[in-house]
Amino acid sequence: MKTKIEVGRTYSNRNGDKWRVVSKLSDANFEIHKLPPPKGFTDISMHKQLVVNDYGGFGNYPNRFDLVRLG
Repeated sequence: MKTKIEVGRTYSNRNGDKWRVVSKLSDANFEIHKLPPPKGFTDISMHKQLVVNDYGGFGNYPNRFDLVRLG
């Protein structure tokens, strides 16, 4: 993505899965949760999934976990 992500918004990754940005961990890291939550999880604190940078990137190379579009 070319725009910075925002806490509370929902984005899609390269596979089309929906992820919600739930918190800002540091200046350039955000915690995201998968929507809908994985089956069997009832407590939201148990399904923390990934940490992405402020542009939705996961890791150094383009991969399937990168957030690529809003909604």
